[in-house]
Amino acid sequence: MKDVWTTKTGQTMRFRDMEDSHLLNTIRLLRRNYRKQMWHNALVCDSAYPDGEPEGASWAAQSEAEYSFEEADMQEDIERHLPVFGGLLKELERRKLEELPI
Repeated sequence: MKDVWTTKTGQTMRFRDMEDSHLLNTIRLLRRNYRKQMWHNALVCDSAYPDGEPEGASWAAQSEAEYSFEEADMQEDIERHLPVFGGLLKELERRKLEELPI
């Protein structure tokens, strides 16, 4: 279900049953972890093919690294990578709350 959050203790709860602070902190947690993952991906791709490797493979790795660096900051594709994120944002909007900075 995309409108259910599972806590670190394994408890499940619907977004609408989360307290405001829990909802806001969950969104911040996902953004922070997503940013870390994108930076990690970028660094791995950037170092995958050192100079002198095949042109095509090097170009593909560089392109993926550039995407990941940009995505770490912009987070435009976060909902594609984390489908639950869209539901959390909808609940945030329904409550008329503002997202806290990371």
